[in-house]
Amino acid sequence: ALSSPLSRRTADGIKQHRIRPYPDPLRPPEATAWSDPSDLDALASPPSSRWLECGGGTRGRVHLEILRCRDLPNLDESTLRPRDKTDAFVAVVHEDALAVTDVVWDRNSPVWPPWCQRAFVLRMHRPSSRLHLGIFDFDVNTNHDKIGRVVVNLGNLRPNTEYTLAYDIHHGSPQVAKKTLGTITVRVRIEWLASPLRMLLSTAGPSPQYFVHVEKDKNLRVAKFTTSGSKLTTLTSKDFLALWIQEMLEYGVAYYRVRHALRRTIYWRPHRIRLPSLPGRAPDPDPDAGIVYLPLNSLLVFLALVNAVERPHRILSFLLAFACLVLLSHRCARAAHPSPWKRPPSFLDFLGMAAGKIPAPAEVPAGKGREAEERYDREWEEKLGLM
Repeated sequence: ALSSPLSRRTADGIKQHRIRPYPDPLRPPEATAWSDPSDLDALASPPSSRWLECGGGTRGRVHLEILRCRDLPNLDESTLRPRDKTDAFVAVVHEDALAVTDVVWDRNSPVWPPWCQRAFVLRMHRPSSRLHLGIFDFDVNTNHDKIGRVVVNLGNLRPNTEYTLAYDIHHGSPQVAKKTLGTITVRVRIEWLASPLRMLLSTAGPSPQYFVHVEKDKNLRVAKFTTSGSKLTTLTSKDFLALWIQEMLEYGVAYYRVRHALRRTIYWRPHRIRLPSLPGRAPDPDPDAGIVYLPLNSLLVFLALVNAVERPHRILSFLLAFACLVLLSHRCARAAHPSPWKRPPSFLDFLGMAAGKIPAPAEVPAGKGREAEERYDREWEEKLGLM
């Protein structure tokens, strides 16, 4: 790492840390060269002043800012210099775009200030494409050391809404690598350039194959780990067993959700419905606005059964419609998740997009639904523990 001092004490005895990776080039060096430890969070909050645009998509843009990481492992601990710490940088891969941040030297909890290379405009083809983040320790003469990776599902994010999100970092799949290797905090905003109907149709069909070109072999290794993680050949039998158990648990979640949907339909239990906003009325930024609870599925099934009794030749059609209704109820159950961060777009959102309506921006206070989410997760753990 660098040889300049990492900390100092002022004349008043206050300890300050050197700001990495470098001071603001548009201001006097001493004004942004040092910072109190308590001000590091505030250092990452201002809007970025340096943006890098990449990618070949034409339908929209993803505005991404890498703000900070916390509690990364020290991969330079075994070097000859005792004060050496991790030299962290983040690689970003989205569709056909690959970009990296500046390197923050000798910091296990690095912060990227707004004037350095931390902000990217990623042009996108499909709104459902995943965003891959890889965290590495920079090495000059050898391959960069892998710390961990994060996959962000952009399909759950509303356009024209700014999100500040924190994710746990894992070296491989979270189902296998239970150990957390720190956290990463990012700020994301999605912008649509095409019509809502065109954005909706772009998600149909399989995802296309994208190609990313790099100049060096070590950069190719960075891109491969960021998108794919560790190779399957490096997984032990214990890891494969963990993956198999996780797959069984996912089947268990689907089983309970389908059973729950059937019970709610048979017993005329209401479910959560979001009513569309009135024409000409400004959309309510509250994500829970317009929510009502009605036994709509039970009513539809009752009317279908009455019709099938009078017209038996339509029974097969009604059975196929009932299967679609069960799948729709399964999606509604997912949309009723207490955490606003884990709710997929609702069926009415898709209908609105088909009609040319952009989903309304949302304002979600920090920590909203956290207690309800923990209670929801505990209930699912108890259900799956009974299998």
